[in-house]
Amino acid sequence: MKKDEGVLVMDEYVIKPDDSCLKATFKYMAGGAITGTAASIIIAQNYENRAFLETAGRSIARYIFPAVLIGATFASTTCLLDDIRGRKYQVSNAALGGALAGAVLGTKTHSPGKVVKYAFMLGLLGGFARACAVNGYVIYDQKARLEDINKTLFTADLQHLTPGSKE
Repeated sequence: MKKDEGVLVMDEYVIKPDDSCLKATFKYMAGGAITGTAASIIIAQNYENRAFLETAGRSIARYIFPAVLIGATFASTTCLLDDIRGRKYQVSNAALGGALAGAVLGTKTHSPGKVVKYAFMLGLLGGFARACAVNGYVIYDQKARLEDINKTLFTADLQHLTPGSKE
């Protein structure tokens, strides 16, 4: 599916060719903060014997700060490689940025094997996402999903619920 047929999810967090490195880094830091906050809340709800706020406070350091650091590492590395190599929006730059961000994530585990594993996985993910963006493919078609929801919710036969209906 081509880009003009749908809407990219969180398009404002995608690095665009005309963005400065600082702006791109802040975009990905914001995305990391959102992801880390969601992970913190999900984890905090699973603890029944502790207070929610205490667990959420501990989760901030465990999930939000590393997610922000990973986002900043990916964005700054990708953008700096774009500038240094003189090729904007290149797939290999995003793959290298993803690999470095994966290495940062892997250092949290204190296992060299996991550092390499996460670097490889996030490098592939970064390259794949950039390749989809460069070629104009939409990974998730938000417009089509919203149309499906509207058809399901608002076109159902609800005549029996209207006041004065005989059914």
